[in-house]
Amino acid sequence: MVGIARNAAPSYDPGGTQVGPKVMLLDEFSASDGDIVAYRFKQHKLGPVVGKRSWGGVVGIRGTLPLLDGGYLNKPEFSRYDLEGKEWDHGGRRVEPDIYVENDPSKEFTAKTNS
Repeated sequence: MVGIARNAAPSYDPGGTQVGPKVMLLDEFSASDGDIVAYRFKQHKLGPVVGKRSWGGVVGIRGTLPLLDGGYLNKPEFSRYDLEGKEWDHGGRRVEPDIYVENDPSKEFTAKTNS
């Protein structure tokens, strides 16, 4: 959105808006908010998503239940649904990249040391 006040120059709202081309980097460890931002990046067609398929865990947890062995149990408490209120928005679904890239640091290191 662009805002303007009387006798002032137009300004972007929010002020932190980044104008121009964008690329989202994604890997198999992206989850929760990382999954949500990649999903919405694709949904709003902001640019290509590059990397590997995300983990897909988006259901939020709050509060824990203690276990006798000293551990604890996290329980799912909240999620998101679509604007029409008809289905869950994204939860349990992974985000697929537009451009798949395998980035194995050990392979990268081996390739560089052998060349």
